[in-house]
Amino acid sequence: LRDQTFDDSTKWEGSTKTIVENILKYAGINRFIVQHNNSTTPFEFNPSDAILNGLEKIKEYHTTLDDVWNIAELSDGTIVIGYESWLNEYLPKGYYTFDEGRDVFLRKTRKSADGAYTSLRVTGKDINNIELTPVIIEIKNYRYWSLGAHRTKHLTAPDGKTQEELQAWAEAQAKKYKYVGITEEFSGPFRPQLIVGDVA
Repeated sequence: LRDQTFDDSTKWEGSTKTIVENILKYAGINRFIVQHNNSTTPFEFNPSDAILNGLEKIKEYHTTLDDVWNIAELSDGTIVIGYESWLNEYLPKGYYTFDEGRDVFLRKTRKSADGAYTSLRVTGKDINNIELTPVIIEIKNYRYWSLGAHRTKHLTAPDGKTQEELQAWAEAQAKKYKYVGITEEFSGPFRPQLIVGDVA
C-alpha cells in the first residue's frame, strides 16, 4: 500500500466502507474486512499519493474523541479497517507488566521538548468550502518545562466537517500531543506474544 499510487483513480464516492473496499481492491488486496460506516463523504487524492496515505487521510477524517479509526494487519495477512473498539474483536489489546532487573535488562529515558506544544489551533472548511471558526485547545505538558505561551501546533482538518465535528476532531488531535517529549526504551527477552498496540 505504501509503494502504490492512485494514478488516474483519484476520485472515490459511496459509503466509507465501499470506498475503502474499492481502494483495497484497486491495490490488489483480496483479503480484508472493513467496518460498516454510514458516512458517504467523497474523497479525492492526488495521482502521486501513496494508497496507504489515502487510507490514512480517511482514517484522520473518521477519528473522533471517543474512538480512533485505524488500519491493522492480522497474522494471516488480512487487512482490517475500522474503529479501535471494533478492531479489538480481531486484535485484542494485551496488557503486560515487566519488572526492572528481572524482565528488563536495559532501560533508557530520553527527554526532548522539540515535539511539545502549549496549544493546538485547527482550521477547516465545511462541505460548501466555507472556512469554519478555528478551534484552539490548550495542551497539557510537564509542569517543569518552560515552553512559551504561544508554542502552537497548527493543523488543518479534512474538508467537509461541521463546526461541531471540527471541535471533536481537534479534541481528538490534542490528545496526541499531551505530555509528549519523554521516551523510554526497554530491552528484555524476546516475547512473540507482544504485538503493536499492546500496553506494557
